[in-house]
Amino acid sequence: MSEHFQAPTVSTNLASNVLPPFFDLPPALTQRLKNCKSLPSMPGAVLEVLKVARDPDASLSDYANAIERDPALTVRFLSLANSALYRGTKKKVTICREAVIRLGTDATIAAVLSFSLIGGKQSTATYTYIWQRAVIATLSIQCLSEHFLCQSQARQLFTAALLQDIGIMALHEIAPPYAEMLEIYLHDHTALCVQEKALFGCDHAAIGAWLLKSLGIPEDLAILVAQSHDGNETIKTPLLCLQLSGSIADAWLSLTPQKCFRELVTHHPALEPKLLANLLDHLQTQLPPIAQLFNLIMPPMLNSEVLLAEAKQLLHERNQQLQLLLKREQEKSIALQEQNTLLDHQSRTDPLTGIANRAYLEKQLALFFKQATSGQETLSVIFIDLDHFKQLNDTYGHQVGDDVLRQFAKLLSGLVANKKQSAVNLQDIMVGRYGGEEFLVLLSQQSPEQAEHLAKQLNHALLTTTMTEISGQPLKVSASIGIASMSDAIFRTPLELIEAADRSMYLAKRSGRSCTILFNDSR
Repeated sequence: MSEHFQAPTVSTNLASNVLPPFFDLPPALTQRLKNCKSLPSMPGAVLEVLKVARDPDASLSDYANAIERDPALTVRFLSLANSALYRGTKKKVTICREAVIRLGTDATIAAVLSFSLIGGKQSTATYTYIWQRAVIATLSIQCLSEHFLCQSQARQLFTAALLQDIGIMALHEIAPPYAEMLEIYLHDHTALCVQEKALFGCDHAAIGAWLLKSLGIPEDLAILVAQSHDGNETIKTPLLCLQLSGSIADAWLSLTPQKCFRELVTHHPALEPKLLANLLDHLQTQLPPIAQLFNLIMPPMLNSEVLLAEAKQLLHERNQQLQLLLKREQEKSIALQEQNTLLDHQSRTDPLTGIANRAYLEKQLALFFKQATSGQETLSVIFIDLDHFKQLNDTYGHQVGDDVLRQFAKLLSGLVANKKQSAVNLQDIMVGRYGGEEFLVLLSQQSPEQAEHLAKQLNHALLTTTMTEISGQPLKVSASIGIASMSDAIFRTPLELIEAADRSMYLAKRSGRSCTILFNDSR
């Protein structure tokens, strides 16, 4: 038997384009596998099938002829081809060649190998459990593949599910202490794999893949076996279906199946009630004939109605939890959005007057300036300074000064709002506090004459508007206003435009205040 366990030549031209590391076992473990004389022996017909598998030019007839060397194997092979695993709506096959066509070469190789491996150890409790698990996983693959995959993807999965735990058999033979580990962890494959890696440097799935490759089983199938216990729960792929089928078998065979199926549904949202109902019903009806076909002790039969009722209840609870979580996330999102809106408003707004602050004015002016420069459009800036404001603060205090600034901002904003009604774009006009008692009005696509008209409206409104009251007496203010426009001169930067409006404002102050001066480059 040892000649059949020679280290394989690994091909690097795989469908996944990844060199499978599981074929490279720890050297000491590989040697023990090669030297083991008690690994399951192969009948002559099975060895002949494996020999055919190594021939790249082998025909379907070659496989059929090899199987027919053993009448008992032939009967079981035909029974498998006509079983619920492969029959579907097809007619019954009666000859080996038709059975090979139905199963495909990969499944044919694995099927005859499975019959041989099962037959030699059927009386051992551990081996009985292994093959019960494999058969339940294989039946589960049918429902999962019908739900998630196409038929071509599913065929190889049936075979991988059937052979996924043969590495346990090998470890059981080469490492006697392994039997004690199996008694503890056999019903918990995740923990079993962890313990195996700690003791041997790899798990039984990797050893099974090495064993299959050594026997001549196609490499793609060996790769599936090696990855059958990875536990990836994130995507619906053929590999995930294989991994999930093993978990379903573990739940079915566990001492507490209701609890295990509940945990399974929790961790695999794809196991919705309809799919789970179909799967449980399929297992209930097909387990007896398939177990009989493989000469297995019948696995326990479960109350699928109870399991399904629990699954539905769990799904309902999970949906409620998800809805609550979604509601909380939506509330957090709304609160965050409101906070961001508030922060954005605060970053753009002068806290005292509620209008745009200097930073936002300069940012907006830069945009207006760029538009005006590239589109040869006009842009005007009104620079406003309240007259005698320092004296007002000194006389009446800063609280009164703040009241005046707020009231003035309100008056200016109202005039600008009326101006916006006739503007081409509401965003083309902006008012803000530039600093202290200084205010700016930006008028994109507005001529100097239009800016001057707004300034005169402001001066006229100041004559009749009370900013605040002092001891019951109205307090009014005036303003000196300077205007600069892109049409007045060549301005290289937005700052030069502001400085021009500022100089015009100071000229208005020197001219007696409470008036408006337009920028004149010749001055």
